[in-house]
Parts: sequence; structure tokens; C-alpha cells
Amino acid sequence: MKRMVSVAVAVLVFFNHMAWASDDSALPTTWFGGRAGSGLAIRGGASPQGSPLSEHAGFTWNASAFLLLNNGGFATFGIQPEVQFVSETFGLELNQAGVVQSEQTTAFNSIRIPVLVKFSLGDPRVVQPSVYLGPHVNYVVGASSTIRQTFMGQTQEVEIDIRDSELNRFGYGLSVGADVRLFRNVIVDVRYCFNVSSYTADVDGQPASERFEAKMGSVMIGLGVMFN
Repeated sequence: MKRMVSVAVAVLVFFNHMAWASDDSALPTTWFGGRAGSGLAIRGGASPQGSPLSEHAGFTWNASAFLLLNNGGFATFGIQPEVQFVSETFGLELNQAGVVQSEQTTAFNSIRIPVLVKFSLGDPRVVQPSVYLGPHVNYVVGASSTIRQTFMGQTQEVEIDIRDSELNRFGYGLSVGADVRLFRNVIVDVRYCFNVSSYTADVDGQPASERFEAKMGSVMIGLGVMFN
């Protein structure tokens, strides 16, 4: 009896899904929403001040608003522009004789605008996976480094505003990822973003050959909602 009921429910869900999928006219083609995500920030580029430093990934998070324009239906192509606030951090350590002599934590806060090309397959009212990629541009609104140095048992901490060192604030890169849309309004996604350009800045008191450089990338998992 339980097996018959389970089969009947599965058949009803299947035909209901097929009916929705065939009714493409009921699917809006314009959506808007918001998303928040977090993950790992990954730095590339030369070490600041030319020092032999070990590197470790930091934390990143973002919050965004987006607009999705597509052709509706069961299989769709769309354009998804976004406006994001992004925070990325990374850490560097200087080790001598196995002892950490200094630690540097650098944070970039930026406005990022990706324009994503998106392909989706499925009914968004049930489940709809998508893949996307597209270019993005960045503008840095905040950048700072906190340096902690230990000498003869004493620890000193200095914070430097990198924007005061003629930081080039504009950057560009590529975003690629995939998401799953559930029950029309909920989105779960994972994306990889990397900057093709580098952030560079001259360090006060250091030669130009030892300038600060960072080419940021990040891997993030996000959760969003969308409406029409």
C-alpha cells in the first residue's frame, strides 16, 4: 500500500512538473534580487617590500543586488548584471629560524560590477541549475594593512592606509560560477572571481622595485533570493 501511494505521488509530481515546464508563458523574463556570500580570498603577485614571506588565504564576503533578464522557458539564456560590495583579506608572515618575526594582514574593500552571461535549464518553480561567466570591474574604496612585529619579546602593531601610497584603485577580472534555483525564489551558488589586473602601491621609504602588489581572487558560496 505504501509503495502504491509513493508511486502515485511521484506520478502526480512528474506530470505537474511537465505541465509547468510546458507553460513557458507563465514564466517572467525579468527578475531582481539580492545575494550574500563568503569564502576564501586568494592573493597573487609579488611579496610587498620584496621580503621572503609565507602566505595564507584570508576571508572574503560580499553582498550584492542583481537584475536577471532572460527569454523565459525551460532552457534560457540571460544577462545578469550585479552591483556588489566585496571585502577581501589575506595574510603574510615573515619567519626566521622557525619563529614568526612579523605578520601582515591586508584588507581590500571594493565595489565590483560583474555582467554575467547565464544559461539555465529546468523549471525555476521547482529546481533550475545554471552556469554563468562574465567580466567584472572593481573600484577600491578602502585598503589597509595591519603589521604586527615581535622584537625581543615585545610586539608592536602598525596600521597603514594603502590608499595613501598612490594605490591604483581600478581593477578588472572575470567571474565564473554555477547556481541552483529552488522553488522560484531561493538561489544557492558557488563562484570563483579573479582579478586579471593587480593592485599596486609604492611603499613610503622603499624603492619603486619593492612596491606592494596584489592580484586578488576568491572562491565563495552564496545564498540569494529573487523576485519579479
